[in-house]
Amino acid sequence: MKRQLLLGKNVMVNLSARSCRRGGLSRSWCRFLVFGIALAIGISAASEPGHARHSIFSTLFGARSHDLFDRSFNRHDSSSNEEGAAKPHSHGVRQQALPPDPPVELKDKSLENVDPLDALSAEIFRHLATSKSDAVYVRALHRGAIISFYGGARYQPLWVVESGLSLRAQRLMALFGGADEDGLRARDYLPSALSSFDGDFSNLRLSPRALARLDLELTAAALEYARHASAGRIDPIRISEMHTIKVDAAEPSQILRKLRSTVRPDLFLSSLHPDFPQYGRLKTALANYRKLESAEIDLTIPDGATLRPLAQDPAIVAVRKRLAALGIYEDPAKPEAAAIDEVPAAEETTFDLDLVAAVKAFQKQSGLRDDGIIGPNTRRALNGQSSAQRVRKIVLSMERLRWLPADLTDRYIFVNQAAFQSWLVDGGEVKFRSDVIVGKPKYQTAVFVDEMESVVLNPYWTVPRSLAIDQMLPKLRGDPGYLERQGFQLLNGRGQQVAWRSVDWRDITAKNLTYSFRQPPGPTNALGGLKFLFPNSHSIYMHDTPARHLFGNDVRAFSYGCVRLKQPYDLASVVLGPQGWTPKRIEAAVRNGQNQRVRLERKIPVYLGYYTAWVGADGGVKFHHDIYGRDRILSQALELTAEPLTRLGLATSDLN
Repeated sequence: MKRQLLLGKNVMVNLSARSCRRGGLSRSWCRFLVFGIALAIGISAASEPGHARHSIFSTLFGARSHDLFDRSFNRHDSSSNEEGAAKPHSHGVRQQALPPDPPVELKDKSLENVDPLDALSAEIFRHLATSKSDAVYVRALHRGAIISFYGGARYQPLWVVESGLSLRAQRLMALFGGADEDGLRARDYLPSALSSFDGDFSNLRLSPRALARLDLELTAAALEYARHASAGRIDPIRISEMHTIKVDAAEPSQILRKLRSTVRPDLFLSSLHPDFPQYGRLKTALANYRKLESAEIDLTIPDGATLRPLAQDPAIVAVRKRLAALGIYEDPAKPEAAAIDEVPAAEETTFDLDLVAAVKAFQKQSGLRDDGIIGPNTRRALNGQSSAQRVRKIVLSMERLRWLPADLTDRYIFVNQAAFQSWLVDGGEVKFRSDVIVGKPKYQTAVFVDEMESVVLNPYWTVPRSLAIDQMLPKLRGDPGYLERQGFQLLNGRGQQVAWRSVDWRDITAKNLTYSFRQPPGPTNALGGLKFLFPNSHSIYMHDTPARHLFGNDVRAFSYGCVRLKQPYDLASVVLGPQGWTPKRIEAAVRNGQNQRVRLERKIPVYLGYYTAWVGADGGVKFHHDIYGRDRILSQALELTAEPLTRLGLATSDLN
């Protein structure tokens, strides 16, 4: 099937290329259009039905290309009337998300000829000034910087000498060869002229032209690596409207100047990876799980009854093997047999206390209730958590960490939506930690960075317009006093409070609704007693909630986008403490029922992220369920950009 798809894709690409040129379009436009067609076919071949189909259309043509695929994304779930973000979000991949940057030929015909310093410099100039069959292709955003850089150095090579690769280049190659250790792909940085990252490469000395091309390709690869290390392989804004976090990529010209001046380009490029403790922990975890992945066998826990401690069941054999393969369990009597060999059934089918401890450890890693009981959720998690899948989660989390600002402040608030956790760090120490509730899958909490500016005591809650239309209007038409009895206030378009009976709700529709519904402070207010504001385009904030029972769930995706805190008063004490607000003062102010906003004298950065793999300070890895399906979308994006830059260039040039 794969060969048939590939053959069909090649036919379509070739036909499209010929049609494009007959239509009179320029060669560069033809390349871009043909690459887009090939990409569309690739997405279609790789995609899944249902939600994945939505990603296909919106990846290529925008979020509305398939009539929003399913308009139910814009309908509120009537199972809850509690607070959420002011507007629902769709989940589409954004227009022109992939490829991240079409490759362009590294040339500038307007370059002025200079007296070459040597044969290598002359060949580098010819590569840059003329179009050849062996042209070098680079990212469009790197092209100008590379041409200017070499021109400023009179086209002297950066990496090669007449005998082959310099010591600096060999160090660079060694870095590229180990890129997989950082969750990248080593083959993305292998120049087309080489077949591997090691060797003496002495055969290249016979061809100055080959050496010149190799020098340019190594420079392009170094810039590619610098971008990937500092900002990730995927621009989050381009793959989803749920991401509005702007990454800070290394500036190409500065990178090239540094590469020219340093004798250790490998150490410099390595320093561009996130300087965040979590990144180093994930890198260590990645190495460990890749070892397990290479030795893992296919294991499935069969369906059956709930398994409790000391029970006997044939499925226990598979549980032992799965946990052993994940590195969580080791039979103290027969460590090898626990993972692979067959052993007496009477011994292996008993859910003994050692295995119970291992199951609890697995449940804790997976974000489940660690009760040691193997019910449907734990069984599903065991079957869905192979080492290969855990490796993927770690790689995706490392990619997402690269989206964070390089200069994390010493005081910030962090939310991991997939883990339903939030914490405040001050001076490297965790000063506050709380379970949280995040948005439902239909109304996802977004990924972004902002600053907390104020805390509101006894907040009002204005019903989001979409919720008012979907849920409130139908009830008001049948019962005009419905919201008035619940204590809600009616505000007109100017924000003035008016009487509920002054409106004939039978005449009000979504098109002419100019009123808003506001819930005053009180014990039943959807925001509870506290609201934490960090103004953003998603209208998301943190707050208290009267629905305390929801924190008893393992999976806490119940809101309409905002983040509900289990310990909001503890957070208020930490952020307002420096301004003289003690816990008793905060509680007293909330008890008096008066709406009050307290502005922070020092704003606090807030990072709302999504990490399905996370490592604790003790080195233990926790893996979380992909509640929003974002792992799938990011994995798809990475796979669709899996072709190394040099190969893309060669493949594109073959079409002309």
